[in-house]
Amino acid sequence: MDIYYFQMTSEEISKKIRDFCSELKDSSDNRKNQSDFEDDKTDSNYDEGYDGNDNSYDSGDTSSKFSSSEQFEEQSIPDIFIPFIENASIGDINTPGSFYVLNNDNQKEYELLEQSIQEFYSNNSSKKVSIHSGQYYAAKYPAKNIWARAKCLTKLNSTAIVGLFIDYGIVAEVSLDSLRSLDSQFTSLPPRSFKTALSGVGHDDTIWSSAVVAHFKKLVEGITFSVINEETDSPNDRRSLLATDDLSINEEMIEFISNN
Repeated sequence: MDIYYFQMTSEEISKKIRDFCSELKDSSDNRKNQSDFEDDKTDSNYDEGYDGNDNSYDSGDTSSKFSSSEQFEEQSIPDIFIPFIENASIGDINTPGSFYVLNNDNQKEYELLEQSIQEFYSNNSSKKVSIHSGQYYAAKYPAKNIWARAKCLTKLNSTAIVGLFIDYGIVAEVSLDSLRSLDSQFTSLPPRSFKTALSGVGHDDTIWSSAVVAHFKKLVEGITFSVINEETDSPNDRRSLLATDDLSINEEMIEFISNN
């Protein structure tokens, strides 16, 4: 039984990966040549002020942006497609066809957001919230015991939900006692993480062996890599090419699968 679905032919995948790795090498060389110049630049892609329309974020004074909101309202957060991410890391991994990637290119913006969220929710009394799947909240991120933005994936029981911490790419159980309404001032930045699948390797409904999943985790956990995201019809159907300066993760996984 053929349990692996290949979106592209092996020749197409190899060519795309070679082009990708060549771009990474050129980018690495350029970074070395321009290091002095880059020291004077911000590493944010949101320099020009985010207003919800032009995909930018105001990184100036945050005192007004993160003021208290007295009335809870359902919030939306922009989901922006980014074709290329130079510095990325891994979040939760289900399989090579279902995992989360963190975009570290704009790390300073998210550090500022994290700090502002802590200050805001440390100084505001708790409020009851209505629970809806797909809704965004502020919640205690268990790994760091800090306030963070979370999306309700499903209600687990009468005391907890399953939440996705959108700026960490981590899915975790969240107690209802630790949920707060997300103030509208915290909705400008898109999620730092996104769910994707390895292009040309498989997808969410592929049948994966434990050996394949373990090998993928071994390749990506604890490292920084670059990402090319392919355009698809739906943000829920993303596919990506992952590589370091000397390794194509997609190509390595294809080879591993073919030999096992």
